[in-house]
Amino acid sequence: MAAISPLTVLLVAAMFLGVSVSAYLVMNNEDHDISVAWANKDCYEPFWIADALGFWTDEGVKVEGKIMNNGSECAAAVLSGNADMGGMGADPLLRMLRDDRGASLICRYQTGSSQSEFVARDGGNNGKLSKSILNGFYDAEGILIDEEGLKEYLNGAVKGARVGMQLGTAYWSWFLGFLENIDLTADDVTVVPLDFNVQVAALTNKEVDIISGGSPNTENALSLSSDNFMIKDPDPTLMSICIMASGKAVAGKADEIVKVLKGLQRACDFINEYPEEAAKIIIDVYGRTWSIENQVKVFERSIWGLDLVDADIEALGRAGELINAAGRELKGLLPAGDTITDRISDALLDSAGLPTAEFIELQEDYGIPVIRSWRL
Repeated sequence: MAAISPLTVLLVAAMFLGVSVSAYLVMNNEDHDISVAWANKDCYEPFWIADALGFWTDEGVKVEGKIMNNGSECAAAVLSGNADMGGMGADPLLRMLRDDRGASLICRYQTGSSQSEFVARDGGNNGKLSKSILNGFYDAEGILIDEEGLKEYLNGAVKGARVGMQLGTAYWSWFLGFLENIDLTADDVTVVPLDFNVQVAALTNKEVDIISGGSPNTENALSLSSDNFMIKDPDPTLMSICIMASGKAVAGKADEIVKVLKGLQRACDFINEYPEEAAKIIIDVYGRTWSIENQVKVFERSIWGLDLVDADIEALGRAGELINAAGRELKGLLPAGDTITDRISDALLDSAGLPTAEFIELQEDYGIPVIRSWRL
């Protein structure tokens, strides 16, 4: 009987997860201690920096990087056994916890305000979307001065719009939250499934009225046309990128996971302390043509460091509730509440000596309570 290739297994797993696998790149093909899946897109910067600066090697672990297009593909890699652990947003993480009973939530490495940003085309949606009207809700310094008026305007302007987004990623729950904040549901818009790398072209070609994606698409869309404008969620919520691992890896590679976490924390420290140097690395590995200043602005949207607190669990639960309410999950409801806390393996975070005292203080200054009620 012929052997089944790892890519075939990954593709089958992706079918069960409801995601597509359009890229599969393995770095460091030599012998390795642990395989880690991360994506070649915004929010995965600590993985790239840890790899580029040799932090994992310094910690004494050989990491095989499996580079995917998005968090859903990272989840598929872990589900298929092609990766021991991986980074992903709320949506794919929740599907993993639902579909793989052995998978565990380890921690998150990025937190802060939501990155729920959407770029619209002026005059789109049959003229309902208006850059000048939107600007009227903000003062000269860009500070929102009429929140209720903004929500009322967005309710009418977004209803019926064609929205391009990459389904299966965290952008889906973020967008559902945005719709709820302006008293709409997914049934009030037409969702156009678009891979991340074609969203800007679709907006430019008037195939969609709005794109929901995040950096660098939002910045690229704004720079390409003065007719494009940013819509920000009037009620942003916490955003985090999580790290999960298979049950097999938690049981058999605990030491290796701890070393990976230490390397990621060092990468987060590097972003916080040397944002311009970190930006240069990211621009190089992502192949971006934008400036160091633009990449630094992306870093500044979040605070970077490994931890797991009640606010993260609440955000995950909220994402699950939004997705479940949308009624489009074919494999059953996503977990929420105690179901999520039962799947936490934060002892590995403790073993890594994380979170650091400095990051705890940074979070508290940012207004994120460092509470872990599931330990009580």
